[in-house]
Amino acid sequence: MVGFETDERGRYGRIGRIETPSGPVTTPAFFPVLNFISGTTTDSGGVWRYARTRLLADDRFEGALFQAMNFLDYDSVTPEQLADWTAKPMCEHYPEFTEPLFVDSGGFKLMNTRTFGEPPEAGGETNEWGVYTDPESILNLQIAYGADVVATLDFPIPPDLNDAERDERLSRSIDSAIECLSLVAERDADPAVYVAVHGHDYETINWYVSRVLDRAAGVDADFHGFAVGSLVPFRNNHDTLVDIIQGARDAIPAARRDDLGLHVFGVGGRLLPLLALLGVDSFDSSTYIQAAKFKKFLRPTTWRKVEADDVDFETWDCTCPTCSDLDFDRLQRVLYADASYRKIDGAYKSEFYAAIAAHNFQLFRDEVDRTRAAIADDRLLEYTATVAREIDDVGRALERAQVRDTDLREALAEAGHD
Repeated sequence: MVGFETDERGRYGRIGRIETPSGPVTTPAFFPVLNFISGTTTDSGGVWRYARTRLLADDRFEGALFQAMNFLDYDSVTPEQLADWTAKPMCEHYPEFTEPLFVDSGGFKLMNTRTFGEPPEAGGETNEWGVYTDPESILNLQIAYGADVVATLDFPIPPDLNDAERDERLSRSIDSAIECLSLVAERDADPAVYVAVHGHDYETINWYVSRVLDRAAGVDADFHGFAVGSLVPFRNNHDTLVDIIQGARDAIPAARRDDLGLHVFGVGGRLLPLLALLGVDSFDSSTYIQAAKFKKFLRPTTWRKVEADDVDFETWDCTCPTCSDLDFDRLQRVLYADASYRKIDGAYKSEFYAAIAAHNFQLFRDEVDRTRAAIADDRLLEYTATVAREIDDVGRALERAQVRDTDLREALAEAGHD
């Protein structure tokens, strides 16, 4: 049985479970973005190849987010090779991958290409990929990948859209979500379904979530959570980010809050305690590996990015499994050598990029564990306030959260954190 369940609720935050065909995921949860298609074979992909190897072998890896249109990132992947990739689920391509797979719809990529238009039956042109900007086509692709959790096909709204185009995309996304729910109900495949939702302010996303709930009540289909999209442009705009999350959360009726999860796309890490305080149950991020591609370690406690050649590894204060086993002198020799695409000192550069990514992943997992523990001990409010004093981004976001949530403001004041 798939779905979302709340297991334990404190004054703030909750511990829950996303039940999936591949097993449960405890929330708050982190789904690292992982490219399973990074070339023509499972051994392709440079840094992604070695990152997959490290993460899939990590005891703290609990699942991954994969973007449905990820194959477009690699010119070497042909339509015929995509057919090979989708002939069996990802867990059969990668037998060591036994955790749940969350597959996004790839809406952003679909909106930025003319190749994948409407399906022929809707008046569109046939394409050689057999993939179309259509709920059924994308759901077929997600299920072919072996998705345990799917996000409905959506049409993201970047900040520079005019009002008419924004409203048209919001309407299309809602229609797409309802169609997807009906399609899932008709199939043997049983993924958990998260409805993608959008809005650049409290009022818009609040309306959006309410509208989905109203329309979903009219079809014989269920869903298990909301996934908030179009957030990446606002990662550093804490006022807007907090407003959007509060707007989505507040639209969920009290009677449904225990059985509907709330996911946020592309935001997390150092903000996780604050996100959990606001009602977020799961998040995904590619920051762990994007930083690594630029030779950047995330520093424990501060989350500041530090270039590998600027780190004094004799005083480096990380005890994660990766850093404990890493030869830092060799890492610097290999990463800063002039040569590329061949072994240097017995290793490829990609192996060390992946090692940095594995370290960065551990920081995300450490924060998940600390946040879960704070919720279990009913001290998430105090923990978030402590983090807010140490990390400016969290402090600014917590201040914004209190503007609309007067109960939160009073609770912080009573606890001496005003």
